[in-house]
Amino acid sequence: MYLEPWILSQLNLGGRILVPIIGEFDFVDYYDPITDDYQIVHDGFVELKSTGDRKYKVAYKAIKTIGRVAYVNVL
Repeated sequence: MYLEPWILSQLNLGGRILVPIIGEFDFVDYYDPITDDYQIVHDGFVELKSTGDRKYKVAYKAIKTIGRVAYVNVL
């Protein structure tokens, strides 16, 4: 059986979630397909938009991350 760590977070709307990625980018999409408007792939990290107008759940392989996630929001 494969074991995978999960991080589930509840955040305020309007921010960005930044996930550093190592190597080739890959992810699993569990709900409605996420579009490039909500998930932006940059060089070295992925940016997810937290707008509240769309439900999505994505997963990144733990081996492809550094184990850290940043949440940025202007209040």
